[in-house]
Amino acid sequence: MRSMRAKGKRESDSKSPPPGPRRSIPQIESEREEQIRLGLEGRRPKTPLRSLKGLPCPVCETGTLVVVDSLTVDWVQNGERIVVGNLTGFRCSSCGREFYDAQSSRIISRYIDKARPRGGYSATISSLGGGKLGVYFPRDLLRNIDFAKSEVVRLYPVSRKKIVIESAETTGP
Repeated sequence: MRSMRAKGKRESDSKSPPPGPRRSIPQIESEREEQIRLGLEGRRPKTPLRSLKGLPCPVCETGTLVVVDSLTVDWVQNGERIVVGNLTGFRCSSCGREFYDAQSSRIISRYIDKARPRGGYSATISSLGGGKLGVYFPRDLLRNIDFAKSEVVRLYPVSRKKIVIESAETTGP
């Protein structure tokens, strides 16, 4: 005898739970949940810089640096917005500039390194004529750097087979 079922519905193929006593999921009451939340919010991240007071701001030189436990950094990498919060460091009381401590800097570096492609990029050196050579940067590389068309760059030879390319800082009139 065939079983009748509604059109479009499948019979469940899932396995039944093993025999034996069922374990229930513990329930946390709202009062206890509030206690846990307040306890976690009250914890301050440990930073050895907490004892430093009255440091002058290196940018504006008028404000003082205040220890902050709730810094956030965000940037766009490969078309994706990355937000890292709960960082520790300093904020200037005058200009608002933020500085991250060593631990927070390592956390930010790990996020950047995770998204960085391994093995580098490849490009072919082309002849432009007149004794000049050119390199066309791959599209993936251009998504990860802030170079623009007609931008002036500085080339630093490291060895006979390696160079470093940096954007040249231009000063306005």
